[in-house]
Amino acid sequence: MLTHFIAILREILSTQKEKVTVAEQMESLREYLTLQQYRYDHAFDSMIEYDEAAARCCLPKLLVQPLVENSIQHGINMQSGSGMITVIARRQGDAVVIEVEDNGVGMSPEKVRQVMESPAVTDRPHLGIKNVYDRIRLHYGPSWGLTIDSKEGRGTRIVLRIPAEEKGRELPC
Repeated sequence: MLTHFIAILREILSTQKEKVTVAEQMESLREYLTLQQYRYDHAFDSMIEYDEAAARCCLPKLLVQPLVENSIQHGINMQSGSGMITVIARRQGDAVVIEVEDNGVGMSPEKVRQVMESPAVTDRPHLGIKNVYDRIRLHYGPSWGLTIDSKEGRGTRIVLRIPAEEKGRELPC
């Protein structure tokens, strides 16, 4: 557990970069999920996939982790022991699409609307989702963001869409 915790801290604290590659963010998520699986006595499984075209693209640091954290805190029923969190990143044309999905308790359409439309306040659950949405729009503009597809009792899928900015000479991440 300590090794995974140190890896997460190293990722957060060791660099001043605002952006990282998708591959770096996904590997950091693996560490985070492993640590959370220890914390919750392996009450859920996880899967992370990303394609090579997406791996080289840059995104704001810690953009996906709050969505995974919401799945753990609010989505998965830890008592059932059958939780699953999936994170998939793909390059689709000029965009990187990242899906975070869980098979947890889900949300009603009204709750989804509240999450997306309410102002961000610190005492409200699902604050991470709204903050991620706002960060995407601040970084990339109003045509980028996230969508939520959720069914009560069946789980939630959040899909992020950001522009594909490849790491290279012009863009070091």
